[in-house]
Parts: sequence; structure tokens; C-alpha cells
Amino acid sequence: MYWWYHLDKVERQFRAGMLQNVGVVVLSVVALPIYFVRSRGWAKGGAATLVAPLVLLLALVLSYVGEQVGGADHGSSWGR
Repeated sequence: MYWWYHLDKVERQFRAGMLQNVGVVVLSVVALPIYFVRSRGWAKGGAATLVAPLVLLLALVLSYVGEQVGGADHGSSWGR
């Protein structure tokens, strides 16, 4: 997550202080919404904050589905 944050900062030419950078590592659930609002403004930052949990949920669902599909082929010698 920090790598994405760093790339996004560079792309937007956003200068964040050390507290913001450490906050993204230590307490992302608080620091990222603050970053979204500071780097994008209230409207776009609020939208990004609302979409972020949906992206996380989608990633978790796809991970679970991938695990189920991968585990369904018990006859495979993959990984043995």
C-alpha cells in the first residue's frame, strides 16, 4: 500500500510531511482518507475514501475465489 501511496504522491507532485508518510504505514485507515482529501480536494478525496473499501472488498473476494478455484483441482501435481 505504501508503494502505491508513494507513486501517487510523485504522480500528483504532492509534498507530504514525515507524519503523513509514517501515518500511511502505521494507521492507513486514518492517514489515507486525509491524504485523499489533501491531494484531491474534498469532492474527489471523499469519493476516493468511499471507493477504497469497495476496492479492498473486491480484492478479498477475488483472492478467496482464486483460492477456491486453485484448491478445486486436487489431482494436480502443481506445487508438489
